[in-house]
Amino acid sequence: MMAAEQEWLEKKADEIRTKYLQYVNKTGRSHVGGSLSMCEIVVALYYRFMKYDIGNYSDPDRDRFILSKGHCSELLYIIFSDMGLYEFDELVQERGRMNGRFSGHADRRYLPYIEVSTGSLGHGLPVAAGCAHAAITGKPYKVFCLLGDGELNEGSNWEAVMYAVHNSLHNLVIIIDRNGYSSCQKTEDIMGLEDLDSKFLSFGCEVLRINGNAMKDVCYALELALNRSDPKKPFVVIACTKKGYGIRAAMDMPGEWHHREVSDEILEEFKKGEKSL
Repeated sequence: MMAAEQEWLEKKADEIRTKYLQYVNKTGRSHVGGSLSMCEIVVALYYRFMKYDIGNYSDPDRDRFILSKGHCSELLYIIFSDMGLYEFDELVQERGRMNGRFSGHADRRYLPYIEVSTGSLGHGLPVAAGCAHAAITGKPYKVFCLLGDGELNEGSNWEAVMYAVHNSLHNLVIIIDRNGYSSCQKTEDIMGLEDLDSKFLSFGCEVLRINGNAMKDVCYALELALNRSDPKKPFVVIACTKKGYGIRAAMDMPGEWHHREVSDEILEEFKKGEKSL
């Protein structure tokens, strides 16, 4: 990837992060910590790596993105707004409206460019494996599934990994947002996950651990996932991130930033660039 393209993606991620914080500032509580930790990953997918035309979101050959950690769907709303599907003001005004498009968890009934309605954790990866299996015998699309690390406590994920390996689903890319927190507590205090690399390797996956908030690392991982010379296995990216990435107060106390408001003061600090990391 050219340096200029990576720089553009970095700026786009910062722009999306800013718009998201403005949205939360105007509308109230949101899953701020986990939305900010995954921003670079989702921006890289939608703006660079997925074969996906937002104007033709029902294309049968499109790449699929499934956000298994569906409580962070509001960041996707910001991206879709940035892509021109609706105005930012529509998103703000309609947020939380009964039968509205923009609920706390994405609902495909109201947003058809959402691949799967998610929210109950542990469901996204099994669906993603099914989508990948449907394509394995001739369809060109890839399936990307982003999970939270605390979500790995759900056994359905490991059943899906077994299924994906058994069926050689090389078109499936599993991305773990490894921000170290399950809701408000550390994952390792609730149920230890490490050594995650060894766990996925033992199932038969190809595994890469990166800094998930460094766009350079994210792009490298996705390029590798899409251009392997002998792909036979599902590809797992363990993206080590910081919950609340971009806001110093959130990164200092991530357990307090799972679901909360963004004050005027926090927003202004962010806009001024007081987010040295």
